[in-house]
Amino acid sequence: MSFEDVGDYLDDVVEIEDDCFRVEEVVDDESLADLTIAYNAFVNAQGQTNEDAPSPAVEPSINGPSQRQKQNAAHTHRKRDIRHLEATGHRKNGDISKDAQWKALQAKHIILDFDVGTLPVSNPGFIGCKEVSPDQLPPISKLKRFNWDGKTTTLLVDRKDRIWTVLGAGIEDKSWGGVVDQATNDIAKFHQTAGLTTKDFANRRFNGRYSTVHKGPSFGGGQKRPANMAIRWKTMRKAMDELQKNADIQRILGHTGTLYKTYGYKLAIESSDCIRSLTSQFPDMEPPKYPNPDGPYWAAFTMNSANVGPLEPQVVTAVHMDFGNYAQSWCAVTVFGKFDPDVGGHLVFWNLGIAIRFPPGTTILFPLALITHSNLPTQPGETQYSIVQYTAGGLFRWISNGGMSDKEFLSTLTAEQLVQQDQMRKDRARSGLRKYTRLFELECGDYKGEVLAEESELSSLGESSDEEDSWPSKHVKIETLLM
Repeated sequence: MSFEDVGDYLDDVVEIEDDCFRVEEVVDDESLADLTIAYNAFVNAQGQTNEDAPSPAVEPSINGPSQRQKQNAAHTHRKRDIRHLEATGHRKNGDISKDAQWKALQAKHIILDFDVGTLPVSNPGFIGCKEVSPDQLPPISKLKRFNWDGKTTTLLVDRKDRIWTVLGAGIEDKSWGGVVDQATNDIAKFHQTAGLTTKDFANRRFNGRYSTVHKGPSFGGGQKRPANMAIRWKTMRKAMDELQKNADIQRILGHTGTLYKTYGYKLAIESSDCIRSLTSQFPDMEPPKYPNPDGPYWAAFTMNSANVGPLEPQVVTAVHMDFGNYAQSWCAVTVFGKFDPDVGGHLVFWNLGIAIRFPPGTTILFPLALITHSNLPTQPGETQYSIVQYTAGGLFRWISNGGMSDKEFLSTLTAEQLVQQDQMRKDRARSGLRKYTRLFELECGDYKGEVLAEESELSSLGESSDEEDSWPSKHVKIETLLM
């Protein structure tokens, strides 16, 4: 989908001009009731009443260019720069396969009038912010549904050309459906053999409705050094190990790794380098095994399985942010099960006021530490599971400190060095934005983002001021205009 194909500014009932990915009002009574329950749980946790949240502030256009004019101008700049790169011999190929490169160019894209740089990050730049204010969320009545078909990889792009979310379709292979079905059966078997108890359901995010089992290293919460997350029972550890090594699960994990490296190359490589440094320092670290040659791209793997009791297994989260994850990186959420994605299971991005159709066997990559999110329940009698891949921000902090905790590292610095370190951490938050692949780069075949560093004469898509690239250290109002 090119810029001119996106369509004009969306009214309440206008759909994007593409059957693959369209927007419409969420008016279904049952879905609205489910959203209301999730929203009330979130507001009550904040100790506030559930009044209609005020609509996010939107600056009116005062005699400025229309959204269509902005799209056309950006499209013109992009075409010009592509011609320039081809003429100077800088059109790049990378180390993903030729087939993956070709498929990357076939991805659809949707441009949102939204700046990922407005999302909240902690001052050191390693994790998100804990505070989430309900008045930043749109009213439930304003949520829109994105009807992604799950068959076409679709990129969500911000107004500054950054790819920040990937709606990842499965592999175009006749065997893929069988892989997903078998993986679903294997996850159901895991639920039966892992020895889960009610203690495995005590989590603030999940309202006691399903279990989570984690595998891989983490760091934070008073730990003296990075360590593998504890798995309480031998039966659970054995079941988790068998699930991770399963051939079908491995193929799916390999595909998510390819999606990450294709559309967020700098983020993926940064994560891979961090994990390799950790395993070199601590050979006992057990990150997930991946078929990707330079993986893993995530340090940890969480199996969200099912609730205890007579109900069918469903994964339903409360409204939350995974603020402990590395702020600038993407996490990968892959869903499985037997459910109708038209009526349930949607992934809700509350900051933007959108509910994304999320079919089984597909993956969505996005910054979990920055986006306030939840999901809708599926229908009675249906099943739903998910696998989440992520890396704790504390692991990156440990590596940045030269293999030390903050307490140890800062105690070695002089007063002057402490000032320099504080500035370096602020700069890290800013530089994190530059690790996002730009749509322009992808269209050039430069998915590594190498060319813009060499070509100073390119358009403003490759040139970012400090103001444009800075992360805010506190929450700001999020615009929810859709282009």
